[in-house]
Amino acid sequence: MVNVTSGPNSIETLKQVYAVYKVFTKHVKIDFQNVTVDPNNTRSVIEMEESLTPILMPYDWMRFERVKIVTILDLVRDERSGKYYISRQYGMNFPNLAGVGGVTSKGGLD
Repeated sequence: MVNVTSGPNSIETLKQVYAVYKVFTKHVKIDFQNVTVDPNNTRSVIEMEESLTPILMPYDWMRFERVKIVTILDLVRDERSGKYYISRQYGMNFPNLAGVGGVTSKGGLD
């Protein structure tokens, strides 16, 4: 995970991080499980699963399958445009070892 602090050019920095991420991975798949927004539209919780194969791995079966990711977004509304912007993002991921080399996890967060 990469932490990009808010500030001038933070969006451009984030774009560069994802460009590097895209270069070093293949077969990236993201499945959104659930998206929730609170009644005041000030917080959103996004639950997703990501599967990917790093290009440095010699075999396609050496991949990360269904890594569970929970991201929480704090939202602020621009009064002039009416649009919502992310003021803070934080989250966590739960690795699932079942997809790495055929290893099966027991009692994990699958």
